[in-house]
Amino acid sequence: YSNVYGAFGGNGIYFTGTNNSLINNNISNNNASGVILFYSSFSVISNNIANSNLYSAVHLITSTNNNFTDNNFSLNTENDINLASNSFNNTFLNCSYDDFNNAGGSLIRKWYYRAYVNDSSGNSMEDLDVLAYNNTNDLILNLTTNESGWTQIGHIIDYISEGVFTNYYSNYVITSSNST
Repeated sequence: YSNVYGAFGGNGIYFTGTNNSLINNNISNNNASGVILFYSSFSVISNNIANSNLYSAVHLITSTNNNFTDNNFSLNTENDINLASNSFNNTFLNCSYDDFNNAGGSLIRKWYYRAYVNDSSGNSMEDLDVLAYNNTNDLILNLTTNESGWTQIGHIIDYISEGVFTNYYSNYVITSSNST
């Protein structure tokens, strides 16, 4: 765990030419940028906070296949997330951010999803199939409830941004059923 505080003079975390890195449990506030990945891929960036930076919380330059999970990136001056060209297949799961700039990469925004199913009397329902269909009617999740009525945790896609085009997949239709 580290705290990286600046006065807009430098960058909080800067990786160049690294692969399979782990950036975990950091606070990177009040820097030029919070996290910069330059020619860096297949990294896991989780449980970080990068707020109130001069430019962006996250800046990706020719960096692909990175997974951002459970991060808070907000209140940055320019964009919370900035993808430069050739930064493809970067997934943001359960990350808070307000805006992004995509100049030629791809950003996949996902959220956790878990369902609880009960009957009209309030009893937990076991062995029910819970199906989630996105707004294009594609089946995205197929979960089954356990003895307490809960499904395991799955992921739903909010949107995929590829360059200047963003495809939104919310709202979802979620159904539950069993053989009876």
